[in-house]
Amino acid sequence: MKLYPAILTESFLQFQQELDAVREHPAVDVMHVDVIDGAFADHITVTPLDLSVTDFDPLKVDFHFMVEEPMDFVYEAVGIKEFLPIRRMYGQIERMSFQKDFLDEVEKHGWQAGLGLDLFTPLDSIDEEVWPQLKYLLMMGVPAGEQYQVFHKHAFEKLEELKQIQNKHPQLTVLLDGGVKLTNIKSILAAGADEVAVGSTLWEAPDPGMIIDEFYRLSADNSAA
Repeated sequence: MKLYPAILTESFLQFQQELDAVREHPAVDVMHVDVIDGAFADHITVTPLDLSVTDFDPLKVDFHFMVEEPMDFVYEAVGIKEFLPIRRMYGQIERMSFQKDFLDEVEKHGWQAGLGLDLFTPLDSIDEEVWPQLKYLLMMGVPAGEQYQVFHKHAFEKLEELKQIQNKHPQLTVLLDGGVKLTNIKSILAAGADEVAVGSTLWEAPDPGMIIDEFYRLSADNSAA
C-alpha cells in the first residue's frame, strides 16, 4: 500500500500549511493535488499555474483534474513544467473528449498518465482501446469534488470488478480516492486498492504525521493477516 496526502483547496495559504505539515514525513514522497474548475463540481481550487511558485522540495506532485476538459490543464502544466515536480496526472473521464489522446499527451512529456472514474461511473465507460495502455486508474470512493464525505459502499463493488480486469491487464495500479479513514483502510485494501489518497482524515488531525504512521501500521497488519 502507498498513501498520498491529498490537498483540495482554493486557498494558497491552506495549501502551503498542509504541504508543510507532511513534507518531512519519511513515508511521503508525493502530494496528490485536486484541481476543480467550478464546472465539473461546484468548487474551485488552485491550479498548476497557481502552484508554479510553490516549493515542493523534496516531494513530487500528482495532479487529479476534476474539470470540464482535462487536456486543457495538461497544456497549462506543460507551459510551466520546469517549475513543478510533476510525477503523474489523472483526468476524470466524465468530461474528457478523448481518453487515449489524454494518456498520449501526458506520457509524451515524461509523466505518468491515469484516468479517473467518479463513484457511479461504470468501468465500461473506459474505452476498450485504452485498457492495454492504462497503468493508473483513480477510483472515487465518494462523489468527486469535495472532501469531508463518507465513503460509499458502491466503491467496494467496483474494486471487486477491477480485480478481474487486472487479471487481464496486470500493469494496472488502482488508486482509491475519497472517504479513506483509519476505520475502513483494511477493507479498502482487501477489496483490491493498491494506493490511497487521503485528505480530510489527515488535515483534521492535530498531527497528520501520526495518522500517516497509523495508516501504514494498519496496512501492514492487513498484509500479514
